[in-house]
Amino acid sequence: MKNLWQKKIYFNHTRVLIIEPELEQAIITTLENIPNIAQLLQEAQEIKPNTYVTKFMETTYTIIATKERIEKVTYKDKLDNAVEILFSNQTTNLFLDETLFKAEIPKGYDVVRE
Repeated sequence: MKNLWQKKIYFNHTRVLIIEPELEQAIITTLENIPNIAQLLQEAQEIKPNTYVTKFMETTYTIIATKERIEKVTYKDKLDNAVEILFSNQTTNLFLDETLFKAEIPKGYDVVRE
């Protein structure tokens, strides 16, 4: 059985905040340490229809995408965990409430700075 962990990821022009409820942890890092999905796609090489591979900071990413949408991104993290990011319910040009973008670290969470 897969262990599905959901994360909340917030970013601005310089920083990224990742809230991991299952670990009761918040990770604060810079954008230099986080791959830009658009850049990954631009640099990816198609290895078979709708399947692309690219590398960022010694990590190899496999991207499954059609012309219209990214379906998923998979890779192994620094601890050799298999990571799968699924993209679902995608919409474009949608109005979003600004409160969705206000990041708060829950009380009692460990804060990791990278």
